[in-house]
Amino acid sequence: MPKKEKDQSRASNSDGELDLPRMTTDRSLEDFTEADQELHAMLAHAIQTGVGFCLEHNISKECTPKSLRTGLNIAMCSHAALVRLLIHKGAFTGEEYAAVLSLEMAREKDDYETRISIATGKNVSLG
Repeated sequence: MPKKEKDQSRASNSDGELDLPRMTTDRSLEDFTEADQELHAMLAHAIQTGVGFCLEHNISKECTPKSLRTGLNIAMCSHAALVRLLIHKGAFTGEEYAAVLSLEMAREKDDYETRISIATGKNVSLG
């Protein structure tokens, strides 16, 4: 089955809510192989380590908080441009995007609550 049809077939559950994989318990996406996931985790950790070392040791101008924030802003602009283009092209609506974004942000919040609760031994609620 083509990817677009497969994605549409699982677009909503019986309650009409988007039916996406729960990231808190399973961080994988169905199109990512285990090797893809392992490589992504390794690369993310390597980047995190590199940035942390550069920040701690003031290695380069690229690792200053201002440069990191600028990079984050550029990434956010790039993401916004892609979303606007996809909405304009009819790939999905703004309402669909808003619903999925809210869902993913709630999942990310849940992930942090779980991680912090485990780390502190206390039940943590971030809001």
